[in-house]
Amino acid sequence: MLKVKDRDLTQAPLRSSIILYTIPIIFASLIQVLFNAVDLAVLGWFDKTPGSSQIGAIGATGSIISLLVNSVIGLSGGANIPLARSIGAKDNERSQRIVSTALIIAFFGGIIMMG
Repeated sequence: MLKVKDRDLTQAPLRSSIILYTIPIIFASLIQVLFNAVDLAVLGWFDKTPGSSQIGAIGATGSIISLLVNSVIGLSGGANIPLARSIGAKDNERSQRIVSTALIIAFFGGIIMMG
């Protein structure tokens, strides 16, 4: 059996390639939902004052977090288009430049979002 690193997605069966590609996206969405659920659980555990303003605050920030996470997923999807073209053309040098550029943009974008 081929390792994931050695798999050529242009020659592999399409169904298994799509499933392998979508697994990280599914996990990212699951982690995002769990992040909001843990926020609510911590609030319910530690805050004993009645009222729904705290829950509303968590709901409001959940939309902002979703926006940030989905924009990063969209940017990575946009980087996949030229990467897929260069891999299909067997242009390894261009593929490495695209990946390194995407990583640099992701790193500095993460620093900006963190601030």
